[in-house]
Amino acid sequence: MNLKPDPKPTYLRGALIGGGIAGAVLLSIGMGVSIASGADARQLLQASLPTVRFLASSVVTASATTLALLLTLLSLSGGIDTELDPAFYRRLQRLARLDVVSFVVGIVLMVSLILPLGEETRFSGTFYTAAFYTLSAAASLSAGLLVSVVLALYGAVRDLIETCWLDTDRSPLTPGDD
Repeated sequence: MNLKPDPKPTYLRGALIGGGIAGAVLLSIGMGVSIASGADARQLLQASLPTVRFLASSVVTASATTLALLLTLLSLSGGIDTELDPAFYRRLQRLARLDVVSFVVGIVLMVSLILPLGEETRFSGTFYTAAFYTLSAAASLSAGLLVSVVLALYGAVRDLIETCWLDTDRSPLTPGDD
């Protein structure tokens, strides 16, 4: 068996770029709306808290579900007749790590929302401004990570389908002859 070294993980780089673009777009939209609204930071924070709670909960749920789907994909790939390149399994391992990071960011975001930030009146306006922008950045990061996970998972499933069930000349997942 001729094992080639794991190539640079361009699939993961592409997924991270896609997630980064999604996170940046979401952050810029949030910042644009906050600037255009003219509302003070406390009002913006109070208005965004329920939505960010929902987003954090959704990210945690989606990340946990994606990890279960990765286990299913691993089981499916182990049960096929085609010999898969070990790089495919390293790819799934990297994808699982990214998914766990997404899960942890979602949990941290959810736990940070337990604090009654919008109800406290003793904090200065600067605190609310910093809290709003930090919350917006964390929500955008969380959403961007989830987009990255979904893009990377899509690529792995697409390549597995191409390798095992479509008639192609060269599979992206089987060991090469070079």
